[in-house]
Amino acid sequence: MCRMNTKNQSLKTIDCRALEILKINKWDWEPDSRVSYPLMPRTSRRFGSIDSNPLLILKNSTETGWRLNDILLAAKVLMNSREEQHYTDEAEMRRVFGLVYDVLRFRKILDRALDNVGFWQRYGLLRKRERLVWLLLYDMHGRKFSRIHSNSAIAARNHSLKEADLLDVEEALLDMKTKVAAGVSRLRIGSSALSLDELLPAHLRIAEGVTWGEEGSIASGWVNSSKIGSRKKFIQEMQKLGFSLCLDCSPTSELEEHQYVFDPLCPKVVNIHERARERLAVSQLVRNHSFIFLERSLCLGAAALAQAFRVGRLSGPIILTHSLAPRHTGYLAELLADMENAGRLLAFSVGDNCANHQAYLKDIGISMQRCKLFSERYMSVPPLPEIDRATVVLATPPCSYTGVQDVVDLAIARGGDLQLLESLTSHQAESAEQSRNLLAEQMSTLKYALTRPNIQLVIYEVHTLLPCETTDMSRQVVQQVNRMAIDKFQRDHQKQGKSPAKDSSGKKLKSEDRRKSIESVIRLKDHSKSNTESEEISAAEVPIPESDLFEMANLNEVYERDCSKLLNQGSYIVVIKRKKIIQFNSQFMIKVAENKGIFGELSGQSEPQDNLMQSDQMEPSNINRKRRKSSKIQFDRITAPTHATTARALRDKHLCPRHQQHLVNEVSSLEKQVREARRRDAHRWWDEVAHAWRSNSNNADDYRFQALRTDPLTSKILSHVMHITYAELDRSSFAVP
Repeated sequence: MCRMNTKNQSLKTIDCRALEILKINKWDWEPDSRVSYPLMPRTSRRFGSIDSNPLLILKNSTETGWRLNDILLAAKVLMNSREEQHYTDEAEMRRVFGLVYDVLRFRKILDRALDNVGFWQRYGLLRKRERLVWLLLYDMHGRKFSRIHSNSAIAARNHSLKEADLLDVEEALLDMKTKVAAGVSRLRIGSSALSLDELLPAHLRIAEGVTWGEEGSIASGWVNSSKIGSRKKFIQEMQKLGFSLCLDCSPTSELEEHQYVFDPLCPKVVNIHERARERLAVSQLVRNHSFIFLERSLCLGAAALAQAFRVGRLSGPIILTHSLAPRHTGYLAELLADMENAGRLLAFSVGDNCANHQAYLKDIGISMQRCKLFSERYMSVPPLPEIDRATVVLATPPCSYTGVQDVVDLAIARGGDLQLLESLTSHQAESAEQSRNLLAEQMSTLKYALTRPNIQLVIYEVHTLLPCETTDMSRQVVQQVNRMAIDKFQRDHQKQGKSPAKDSSGKKLKSEDRRKSIESVIRLKDHSKSNTESEEISAAEVPIPESDLFEMANLNEVYERDCSKLLNQGSYIVVIKRKKIIQFNSQFMIKVAENKGIFGELSGQSEPQDNLMQSDQMEPSNINRKRRKSSKIQFDRITAPTHATTARALRDKHLCPRHQQHLVNEVSSLEKQVREARRRDAHRWWDEVAHAWRSNSNNADDYRFQALRTDPLTSKILSHVMHITYAELDRSSFAVP
């Protein structure tokens, strides 16, 4: 009791230190860069060794081995039963599919052992149910072909097998148990193999299943922030289950069974001891989808996309070309939820499981507003504005999956994908035809994503060890796309050079200027043939915009640190980005509008016609003759009138009679207003002059002026006597200077 209290106090002390460290982090779910990886490399131990396990049937075990009920459920899975399977928890589901995967891996060896001892000749009727025979034989080999000593356990086992229609298979194997055990041993000894897994092909030996032995490995999963809002709350929930956060994970230290660490590269990803998986799988954290198990290697691409999206300050929707699993889609959607400018996630190639996929996302708290699923392929979906606005793509095309470390975890993440296990355990997995099909799908997916106009960044992720699916293929596609962009730019530049440019000052030119422009067009047509060579040279000399070309980068540039030791072996992730990334923000849209003239003609771009004519007469520079020739041609193209300007200058104008009558009335009324204004101005002028003369004269009475005016109604001359009677003008004031 004292030891338990001491342990609990130490856990509380460690978790208090963890909560204090959280205050230093900028982002709540920021990866812990202090953690060294790998924690416990799988390559340091042998996995899948059947002979090294002393006893695999542990009736009351909660950590390792399979149980009788797991065998019954695995039999239904192997026979492709249409009944919907219900599992008590995820731990049971993992044991079932781990057993199925091992049976499919060793089926060739088990079948050859049965054939060598004449089992199929004696029990030929069981050939139709050969998968069930392999399952029970694998179970017997796991128990070292030993008997179950308890009579009650034998009775319970026989009763369960009888209800599942497996008792006859069990009795047939028991009848030839000695011969079958000897046949398996002869196969192993004949190949000098210490265990049966050494008899497997290379691709089946690398792709491991469930570790049934006492030795543990590393399990991983991600925290659903829709259910658990903060890291602090998750640490508290894990503390209730008896787990503590490891704060000192050096390369020499090992992760204990009761410890867990946050991943140093993937946000929200937690690594735990494999033997603690089942204890966590039966907890409420997993039942209510607060913690979701997922192989760490499947989270690397989504984490790299989130980091690149944040560093590049991008915006808009995000495209997922192929949905690896519903849990993988959910993890990416949760990462995008924490980014301010991220749009909706668009996941393609969901297939026939679109409804189940959507239901799972709804259960974990991801709605349609955050993630939209498409059953169609990314390359065949109808055009949508939201797809065209996407700027980032996570390309995860189908691959050989030879680099996946935990194949069972991937199958469970897909909801129990038996076809995946069958394809990976098939001896035709590396056939030439299948490799060509996978390579064609990968190349077409990557090429289509890179040729979209708004795509600025592509994260290419595959889990394979084959170079043809990784570096060679991606480099070839990038070179091909860049070559296409260069050719297209040169063609467009040549077309712009051959077509006459619009005259911005055409509306201001008079008829004489238009005739001169028309003559310049005729002169250009006469010299077009002689200038073809210089046009091609000028097109080749124009630099291609960096925003049209792509380049390949690694994760070190995205994270700004060395990430080579943080990646799983077999996971290939490359960042393909434009050399100059365009941010589609408000400033970019304003600049586009200015270039298109939506805000009117810019003052800096408009020049008077006189300046243009003067620049035409400037002396040529001393660069080279071809460049001077191309510059002169380029200037003539800019000053040349368009077809619309020429048509307006030559066509006759026909005025509307009704509009002309309105103009006549407006002219007559305007003339009346002008006459009346002039009359008022003259009257005021004479009043001012008379007042000036009268005020400056000493003898004002001597001036006898008489002003005459006309009656506006009768047009008669009226007399008007003024006080000013005399005025003398100084003629010198009217002299012309």
